[in-house]
Amino acid sequence: MSSEGDGSMNYLTVGTREITEELFKEVEDTDKDNIKPRGGLWLTKYDQLYSDYNEWVDYLISDPVTLYYKSRNYSMWKQPCSLVTLSDTANIYQLNSLESFDYLRSNYPLDNGKFSYEAISHIYDGIFVDLLGLLRNIEDANLRSRLLKFGVNTLMLFNLKCIDYYQPGFVLIEPFDFEYEAWDGTTYKIDIENTKKRILKKWQLNNNLHFKIYAIVTKVDLSKSPFLMVKLFLWCSGN
Repeated sequence: MSSEGDGSMNYLTVGTREITEELFKEVEDTDKDNIKPRGGLWLTKYDQLYSDYNEWVDYLISDPVTLYYKSRNYSMWKQPCSLVTLSDTANIYQLNSLESFDYLRSNYPLDNGKFSYEAISHIYDGIFVDLLGLLRNIEDANLRSRLLKFGVNTLMLFNLKCIDYYQPGFVLIEPFDFEYEAWDGTTYKIDIENTKKRILKKWQLNNNLHFKIYAIVTKVDLSKSPFLMVKLFLWCSGN
């Protein structure tokens, strides 16, 4: 039911070009009768053979309201993204059948027949929701309706330690007037940079920022403002 050593698999997360511990939010169970948790890092599979296709991007284009909502901080037509490569030791639970679903409900129970993502996060690095596999194996109409809230096959990561590296990029969508034009003829390109980045710890981010600020202020003549020089030095040194 779990998968280890799947580091060769790439996943795309849309909405950010930077993945850091500072921005990451731990997964939380919801009080609502909803099968999806809050937090974590959400991704979809990315196949190098079809580098300009992604099922989540397809979903966004087919639902302009969601596309608009997800694009409040950047252009609808230029979505920031990151291509993630998992480490060889990533421990991902495969949720792809009624049996795998019942296993989680039995071992990590929550109310209303749900399971606890918070408890699962202590054992696994993430869960891959094989939506199509689940829908093929589950007949319960209510459960099927809840599962459809995922929209597409989805990987939820509970921590960033299982990531080997990531590559920033953009999803470039051909603009269209979604009030009058059909979305199914819209094309897009997934432009991934070659630069491979590692996940920075919070203290590394702070030290990098302090170093940059310190490098700048040491080039400025602060002799006329010794108080400001002292304050900047103390801030850069973390005091």
